[in-house]
Amino acid sequence: MVITKSIYSLLISELSTMENKTTENARKLIFSAISKNDIIPDELIIPVKKLVLTVMYDRTGKGYKGIVNEIEKRIETIRYTEKVLNWGGIPFSEFLLRRLGSTDTVDFDNHSGFEEKSGCGNWLYSYNGSFDETVKMYRRKKTIIRWDYQFDVDTKKNGKEHFNIYIETTYKLFFDFLSDYSGGFKTWWKENARSGNGCFVWELQNIPSSRKKAVYLTTFDEWLKSHK
Repeated sequence: MVITKSIYSLLISELSTMENKTTENARKLIFSAISKNDIIPDELIIPVKKLVLTVMYDRTGKGYKGIVNEIEKRIETIRYTEKVLNWGGIPFSEFLLRRLGSTDTVDFDNHSGFEEKSGCGNWLYSYNGSFDETVKMYRRKKTIIRWDYQFDVDTKKNGKEHFNIYIETTYKLFFDFLSDYSGGFKTWWKENARSGNGCFVWELQNIPSSRKKAVYLTTFDEWLKSHK
C-alpha cells in the first residue's frame, strides 16, 4: 500500500491528541497505520523521516545520534535509485533502525552495502570472545564503512579544536590504516564493560580525548593514496 497524505495527516492528528505519549505507545500507533512494507511516496519522505526520528526513538539516549545518522544516510543513498523510482517511493522499513548484524544502507544501483558510523562507541560485535578472531572476521566483510564524525578536542595550547572526520572505506583498509598509527592497532579499541554472555563487543576508544589520534584520522585520504 502507498501511504497517502490523508493517511499521514490522520496519523499526525492522532499522535497530537494521544494520551500517555511514550515512545513505545507512539511506535504502536504508527505501526497501526503504516506497515513495514508500505511505500512512502517522495512527497512524504522528509515528513515521515522527521516523524520517525522525533517520536519513535529516544532522543535522550546515548545512541540517538547514530540512529539519526544511519536513517538519514540510508534514505539519502537510496532515494533516487532506479529500484526506488520503480517502486514509486521508499518502503517504510527503510526508515527504521536496522537490527544488529544487518547492513545499515544498501545502494541498489551500485550493489554496495554501507555501515553508517557517527562516532566512537560500539563498533565490533561477535559471538567469538577473541578480539583477534573478531578483527579477522571484520576484515573479510565487503561492507563499506561510512564514518561521518564531527567533534571538538580541548587543548591547552589552542583551546577547542574542531575536527570533521569523513572516512569511506572497507574494514580491511581501515584496520590497516589504524595499524600504521604509532601506538599500534589495539590502542584504538577496548572491550565494552557489558561484553560477554553470548555477544562480545569492542568499542572504538574515545577519540576526542586524544588530539594525537584525532590528527592521525585526518590523514586517511593521504594514507590511502600511498597504499593503492
